[in-house]
Amino acid sequence: MTTFPLTIYYGPTVHITSFRAVPDGVDIAAQFSPAPGTKQTVRIQLPWGRSVLQLTAKGEQPSRTATDSGLLLTPHSGRHMLCAPPSPSFS
Repeated sequence: MTTFPLTIYYGPTVHITSFRAVPDGVDIAAQFSPAPGTKQTVRIQLPWGRSVLQLTAKGEQPSRTATDSGLLLTPHSGRHMLCAPPSPSFS
């Protein structure tokens, strides 16, 4: 296993109950404490080799609820890289 710090910035309109963090199909959202307009660093454990951590949350736009998501990929080398949408769906 490898452990690393993951910092999340929660937008001011985030629905805190919608936040999900799912590495390789296992929901670890209970390790996070989302609160609108804050940031949080959590130490994440992932197995060596390739892993995928899917992050999702919903938040309010002026006329609708939007979903934002991102992927954290760990290649076989154990180095981490973040793949996220070019611009967030909500702030």
